[in-house]
Amino acid sequence: MTMKLSSFIRTSFIALFAVASYSSMSIFTARRCTRSPHRLCSLTQPLTSPGFSLLEQSLNAKRFLYNLYTFGEVTLTGLHSKSPGSTEKRFLELPPGFKFNYLPSTRPNAGFLILSTADPDQSADPSVEIWDLNLQTKIHKYQFNLDNIQLSSNNLLPDINTRFRHPLLLDDGSLLVVIEGDGLIKFDQCGKYLKHNSQISFHHSIEIDIDGKIYVPSRRANSDLDSNFYPMGFRYEGFSVLDKDLNIIQSYWLPDIYKDNGLIADIYGKSLPPLDP
Repeated sequence: MTMKLSSFIRTSFIALFAVASYSSMSIFTARRCTRSPHRLCSLTQPLTSPGFSLLEQSLNAKRFLYNLYTFGEVTLTGLHSKSPGSTEKRFLELPPGFKFNYLPSTRPNAGFLILSTADPDQSADPSVEIWDLNLQTKIHKYQFNLDNIQLSSNNLLPDINTRFRHPLLLDDGSLLVVIEGDGLIKFDQCGKYLKHNSQISFHHSIEIDIDGKIYVPSRRANSDLDSNFYPMGFRYEGFSVLDKDLNIIQSYWLPDIYKDNGLIADIYGKSLPPLDP
């Protein structure tokens, strides 16, 4: 009896030690390795990767079952309301879309709105519309076909949470949109895919100058950075200038601008360099 009890205690201790060790490595990886590189990160990250992957997939499974039960759809999108019944009740008296707080044809200088949204009639696929704010009418809607748009070797549209950020209308009616953290895509005036650029990571708004040059915030890949100097997850950001065919003319990076102007200490003059300076 004593031997069985001793064996049970020993086995329990080993199991608890293993769980505690793995948990400690996971906490270390999540906190330290995403902020500042450490020699132990090369060991802990491969060991904890299965756990993080299992957690991510379990959350996806939970979202999948919830959407299937609640909406009757086989989808992982996070664009659904978490409480559709209460949401519908809250807005029951309001028609879909948006409302104007002024009468039609009373603001001739109101201009136009390029509206990027999720299409409720197309399973929340990205949608872009052009509205006349004076007449309060929709004058154009791009009919996108997102099938088989390959942004990169491992990124095929449509993604479950794809959104078209900050659409920019060109003078021929074609449209540029940003896929956050990934590609810049160009469609023609009917919504047909023309081309894309995913050489670097683009994000946020798109602007154009009087010469037709396109300006987009961008981010270099972490694989291009010196891991001994930059913490894991560091955002080496700036902006890129492109032509209308999405060819990159020049990229300007904020750390380089700071360094060239003698201000680099504003980023690195701390005990832990920030991830997003």
